[in-house]
Amino acid sequence: MSARTLENDQEQHALMPLAHFCMNDLPANARAPELDDRNAASVLKADGDRWTGTDESSGSGVTREDMGRYLGYLASIKFISQPTGRGRQLPRLGRT
Repeated sequence: MSARTLENDQEQHALMPLAHFCMNDLPANARAPELDDRNAASVLKADGDRWTGTDESSGSGVTREDMGRYLGYLASIKFISQPTGRGRQLPRLGRT
């Protein structure tokens, strides 16, 4: 199914332009963009120094729990549909 047909049949998902990042083998793909995370690392370092006491600037990656929270939030605001079928339930999000 082409993108043009998809757009005619239904609204295209907002993240569709980024799908190639997930579909391709990025480490082996020479077309992968070089991403600059210096600003993010700087903000995370300052956050650790001033607020949380935890320096997350070195980047430990996204955990399964983190991903569940992100997806749970997106589903709670109806940006994505609630999952159906097999698999893990999304965590319930509490107010903080």
